Amino acid sequence: MLSALSSGQICGEIAAIIAPEQSGPVTLHSLLKKLGDLLQADYLFVGERVGEGDVVRTLAIYHKGSFLENFEYNLRDTPCDMVLNGSTRTCVYNGNVQDFYPNDYMLQEMGMVTYIGTALLNSRGEMVGLMSMLHSQSYPDSSIAENIIDMVAQRFAAELDASHQKKLLEHATAQLLKSYSDMEHFTYVAAHDLKAPVINIKTLLQFIEADNGIAENSRDVFQQIGQSVNSLEETLHSLNEVLLMRNGEAKEWKQHQFIDEIEKLKRSASRILKDSGATICTDFSEAPEIWYPKTQLQSILYNLVSNAIRFRHPARPPHITVKTECTDENIKLKVSDNGLGINMKLHGSKVFGLFKRFHRVGNGKGLGLYMVKSIVESNDGSITLESEVNKGTTFILTLKR
Repeated sequence: MLSALSSGQICGEIAAIIAPEQSGPVTLHSLLKKLGDLLQADYLFVGERVGEGDVVRTLAIYHKGSFLENFEYNLRDTPCDMVLNGSTRTCVYNGNVQDFYPNDYMLQEMGMVTYIGTALLNSRGEMVGLMSMLHSQSYPDSSIAENIIDMVAQRFAAELDASHQKKLLEHATAQLLKSYSDMEHFTYVAAHDLKAPVINIKTLLQFIEADNGIAENSRDVFQQIGQSVNSLEETLHSLNEVLLMRNGEAKEWKQHQFIDEIEKLKRSASRILKDSGATICTDFSEAPEIWYPKTQLQSILYNLVSNAIRFRHPARPPHITVKTECTDENIKLKVSDNGLGINMKLHGSKVFGLFKRFHRVGNGKGLGLYMVKSIVESNDGSITLESEVNKGTTFILTLKR
């Protein structure tokens, strides 16, 4: 059986094909063929357990130079049952397997008398399949063959486990993408399909008011309805802005000087800066410029600065610092303020959530930080923050250079 080669030589040849850098179905078939030829096996096959029952599906069957068609079979009354359901994961029946399994008609028809099988274990130690060798004669070197088969089987097990993990990951990814797509569709419906009904309601309210159709004792209720409709309209407008940003409609990549963008922001927000007494200090010495979508960069800066003003501390005027730092691959943009701060223990995990607010002051919708995070992450960046109640907040954005 193994007379032509020593067990050491066989192990050396097998080890060359089961090296970690060798992987994939072609290599596994090559390995099964190599092993079958070296052991001079009549049949050598690998199978995986189907679910948690007693059915095995063969993945490859090697028989004297060729691969046979795969099939499924029941473990009951076969030596494979002892491998997967017995007390030991390796079974050897040398020359007498038919005596132990007289009802295994396949063994009888094939004339096999020797069986060597070992279980395939996944990363959790579960028996998920097996590798087995069949021979028509007694096998004088069964202990050597058993050790070699066991060694090769564990390589098969690793490949099988990796394949299953890949399928699970692909399934989870598909489910995540579907959920994301459903959410995008819902947002689109909310932002677009609800716009017309809201406009109709506003128009009807205006007609009623113009015709003096409101009883004096109902005027407060009427005004509250009007305020609610206005709030809903603003929310839909905000959702539409999110869609524009996330769908990339506003992407126009250009080189921008940070100082120029801050000056534009000061001009466009001059009124709220003046009314709040806010000051903006900058330091762009390390990274004065960046290649970024124009509208998105402007949205990032505007939302962070306006957020600092909106949630300023009542005892002091807002002081905002905007600076950049440079690393090998990224630019860090830091926006700091001396405002109310955020209780990170209570709200740290929700800061960037959609429509999340943590202060009663201001008239924000809880949308700005969500938009900033969406923009940054859509361009392969990240955002974190450091904050302390009544002292202020620093947002740290990592942007691709």
